Amino acid sequence: MSTTRESAKFVTLPAAARLVGVGVRALYRAGRRGEFPVYDIDSWPQVRPEDVARWLESRRRPAADIENVAS
Repeated sequence: MSTTRESAKFVTLPAAARLVGVGVRALYRAGRRGEFPVYDIDSWPQVRPEDVARWLESRRRPAADIENVAS
């Protein structure tokens, strides 16, 4: 049986999006593509915040790559 302490390790995708500051649609798309694990808990897709943070960090570009961004 899951304890409150164990279940606190997981958050919904909208909550994870708020935590890391990205759009919830981006997380849903990345989760569907398997870019981080998504768990079905109580019929809701949930994630571990550290998995989402790791995914976000993996999307980081080196500073030299920003020259193509419009200012």
